[in-house]
Amino acid sequence: MVKKNVSMTGKMVLLGFLVVFLMSISSQTVLAGTGEEFVFNKSLKLALNGGLTMTNQDYTDEHIHENVMIIIIIRWPWPKPDPPWPEFTLEVGYNAFQWDLGLDGLNVNEKFHWWNVNPTMRLTFGKSKLKPFISAGPGLYFPEEGNGRFGFKGGLGIDFQLSDNFMIEIGADYHYISLKDDIIWGDSFTFFHAHAGVVIFL
Repeated sequence: MVKKNVSMTGKMVLLGFLVVFLMSISSQTVLAGTGEEFVFNKSLKLALNGGLTMTNQDYTDEHIHENVMIIIIIRWPWPKPDPPWPEFTLEVGYNAFQWDLGLDGLNVNEKFHWWNVNPTMRLTFGKSKLKPFISAGPGLYFPEEGNGRFGFKGGLGIDFQLSDNFMIEIGADYHYISLKDDIIWGDSFTFFHAHAGVVIFL
């Protein structure tokens, strides 16, 4: 199936986030000598995120829609005092899209959605306020109608620690859903989402 190009706005969002992520990685060296360290002292965190969903499927429009995520983060009891620190996460997300088939009689303004449930491994770097991370893992994806499908996600992000119990998080993820030549969806469905939210230490 022929894919559309992701909208220019979507490209700019992803490019901007990548620049910020790389800057946060490089800043770890600068901040390391300040003596100001923010180390994780608790093993359980809860993240609430919202953001923007983008896709380039040929039957969807090129606009940006919304997503909402709840993420449970469990830090593995890692004996090393220095990063990277491995963490397990369970992510549940709602991702909205909109049809754009261009057929007579079709309501092209009608939205549809996918739910994603992803257990992932996350690696968190840095002992300063800025903590970049990368994550990847398999997942189950549930359409508005029909059975769940298998897929995977990969992403990166940055946590900004404000206190011992609270952080702000931004991130971007790529999702791939395997569909095996579905009569409606085709062989796969892919999408990006950019998100931001809060992280609470429990």
